[in-house]
Amino acid sequence: SEPGNPNTLISDSLNLLYLIDVSQNTKDYLKTQVLLSGQSSDAYWTKAWDNYISDTTNTSYKNIVLTRLRALYKYIMDLSEYQLS
Repeated sequence: SEPGNPNTLISDSLNLLYLIDVSQNTKDYLKTQVLLSGQSSDAYWTKAWDNYISDTTNTSYKNIVLTRLRALYKYIMDLSEYQLS
């Protein structure tokens, strides 16, 4: 619903893919280590998303977003909770 917000993106994704709740520790890991690539500020993802949306033909912007989204969804699907859903 709001892909530029990392918290909302993760929450929406988990709600769509999982039938059971995921721990807050898992959500925090998904955000800080996977989506933000170790950055401490949510603005890192928001800026990357906004840059991509403002110029979807820019290969650099596209790669930053796609790399992180692929890693996020791969990690989500590798969790045991996904297998239980």
